[in-house]
Amino acid sequence: MKEMKEIVIRTHYRLRLRDINMCLVILLVTFASKDWNSFPQSVMLALAGRRDLTVVFQYDYEGRTYKVTISAGTPIHTGDNWYGPMRLVDLYDGVEITE
Repeated sequence: MKEMKEIVIRTHYRLRLRDINMCLVILLVTFASKDWNSFPQSVMLALAGRRDLTVVFQYDYEGRTYKVTISAGTPIHTGDNWYGPMRLVDLYDGVEITE
């Protein structure tokens, strides 16, 4: 079994393609932000090319916190031009986090 290595990305707006492409030995990418996020199709295409990665998105949207986990090997939807916060929740069975 491979050792799980993680990179945590904290940016105010969006995940960058270079963050995905630079993951040479990283197996888990966590994107955490207090802002709502929207991802262009190019990010999803990059993720589709890296199905060895598990990606976790955690973000706030309209006063609620959501977590979306896309496990390694999960097919990536690439048919939309943009992926907003609720689209990710719908596509990948995201959950609302309550504290």
